[in-house]
Amino acid sequence: MTDITCPVSNEKLNENHARIVAALVFINTTIALLTGAWWLLLIQGLDFTIRAANKREYSPFRFLAVQLGGLFKVGYKATDVAPKRFAAGVGVVFSFTIAALLLFHQPIAAYGVGGVLLVCAFLESAFAFCVGCIVYHLLVKASLIPA
Repeated sequence: MTDITCPVSNEKLNENHARIVAALVFINTTIALLTGAWWLLLIQGLDFTIRAANKREYSPFRFLAVQLGGLFKVGYKATDVAPKRFAAGVGVVFSFTIAALLLFHQPIAAYGVGGVLLVCAFLESAFAFCVGCIVYHLLVKASLIPA
């Protein structure tokens, strides 16, 4: 797919911080799934909600990412905010869904939905590969959402 269409804005953020946030999501989701701590996913879902609402300055995960980025002296690499907001909106749905599945004792379903979130978070963290951008492109191509 060479003609990927992502929602684009003039607002930028640090891709390296976004990758650290994705690593934190991966770690948090893994702990929640292994321990059944559904409340961790509520916190994560609220954090995704904050970032999807473009209020990232209030995001605890982003705060930790910025602190870790400073500690490890990661550089600045600009990327558009809009695709990350789209992905955060998807993260809201996934996190709250997994939390509800764990809360209502549906671990197999929680592991299935959680596995998808873990793959997406891993790809973003390890390779800066934004699955949300691909999903957006496919939705536009299928005329399910406007370009």
